[in-house]
Amino acid sequence: MADESWNTHTLADGWRETSTMIFAPSGGVLELYAEGLPDCEIRFLVDDGLTAARTQPGGVAYTNRPVRSGRHRVAVQWRGLIERPTRCIATFHFITRTLADLEREAPDVAAVMKKNNPAGFVLCDVLILSQPPGVAYQVYGIFTVDKKQLASGRAGAPVLKQDFLVHDRTTKPPEITYYTGFPAPGPHRSIEEFCARVGEPHYGCERVQGRWRCKDHHYTLEDVARMQVEPGIRSAIGAGIARARLEIAGETSRGRA
Repeated sequence: MADESWNTHTLADGWRETSTMIFAPSGGVLELYAEGLPDCEIRFLVDDGLTAARTQPGGVAYTNRPVRSGRHRVAVQWRGLIERPTRCIATFHFITRTLADLEREAPDVAAVMKKNNPAGFVLCDVLILSQPPGVAYQVYGIFTVDKKQLASGRAGAPVLKQDFLVHDRTTKPPEITYYTGFPAPGPHRSIEEFCARVGEPHYGCERVQGRWRCKDHHYTLEDVARMQVEPGIRSAIGAGIARARLEIAGETSRGRA
């Protein structure tokens, strides 16, 4: 999307906005990108929904959102001393496979996913589909509640887990790779390898004393309360934790009978 098609406006509370209208076909993800906003609070807007920005040094920000077919108003909003971004881009990426499609194509991979292990995990009814900037593959973020960690009641227990499935159609055959911290047998790679692949600071990845850590991989209950996500995602995660508590209670009652 050419920069000259974006219009800048002043909003309330010190926020400014640069926006445009685009048409997106069906079955894909919209990637929004902005440069030239150092030392600013930044967020993106798609239609009426605000989305948190992922930022890089130097005032670069981006986000990805699945969108339906049709016209969409998109914008980058910021609060700071900058008059306008130096560059704004909206790019549409076709997504041709659902998560269920990929599981059917790679049943050996599906077999090791936490979401398909109901004895240990409860699936949250939310899927975050994204595409790291500058690459052709998509990342499926899958949230599950770890029942063992939740039942422990331990402060700081990693109750909520997000694993990642990468689908790369540029390889032959297309790559379907599952990244997890769970030491399950079968075809998967470690979460540290995911961090090394996507790089800092995407998905909260960072190198600490020579080792990779992924801040987006697991969350305590305190982390969940502070998550800066859309209301629908927060609601789905809360419902997943509630279901896990019910299952734990039922399993405990049966064990005492």
